[in-house]
Amino acid sequence: MYLFSRKVSITLVSLTIIVAIISYFVFFIKTANPIYIGFAGAAHKSSGKSIINGIELYLEMLNDKGGINGRKVKLITADDNGDPTLAEKAAQQLVDSEAVVVIGHGNSVTSIAASKVYKTAQLPVIAPTATHVDVTKDNPWYFRVIFNDEQQSKFLAYYATHIFQKKHAAIISDEQVYGRYLADKFTQFFTEQSGQLQHHWQLYQFFQSRMIILFK
Repeated sequence: MYLFSRKVSITLVSLTIIVAIISYFVFFIKTANPIYIGFAGAAHKSSGKSIINGIELYLEMLNDKGGINGRKVKLITADDNGDPTLAEKAAQQLVDSEAVVVIGHGNSVTSIAASKVYKTAQLPVIAPTATHVDVTKDNPWYFRVIFNDEQQSKFLAYYATHIFQKKHAAIISDEQVYGRYLADKFTQFFTEQSGQLQHHWQLYQFFQSRMIILFK
């Protein structure tokens, strides 16, 4: 519940930034046509539904107050189901729509997969929860409103060695780009603080799916 609430809160921060930027650019445009923004993520999963509900509630309040310079703001959603292959299709769907900016995707793997689609189309995107450094790397159209994995790893290593005062650690990570990078950077920063990594176990996607079924 806390994680979902945090994701919704960060997404609404992104939306507030988007509204402020759009307000500036449409100030001199006199038209009653609505403004469309896109959301890309796991729209049919509980986390995605929570975010969409938060966005729609925000837009409802915004539109009740007159929208942006008298123009209503509407949401277009594209479901990637948390899958990098589907993320590219979802990105293209939003590129082909009337969306002027996108919020998404839900994680680093899907965001990286979709990044090149937005870059080619020059469609601005704000990532509310994707923390891998490659999400925004070499892409002037992709932005982030959260820390990246290098900062996160450095903080965790510092906290482990200076607050917990631990010099030995073990890592459990997945094999995807997010888990690999986070584990590698933590190991780097932890050893720089004179820590020693004793074990590193990787969970592969096949075993992750079996564990999810087991603990349901």
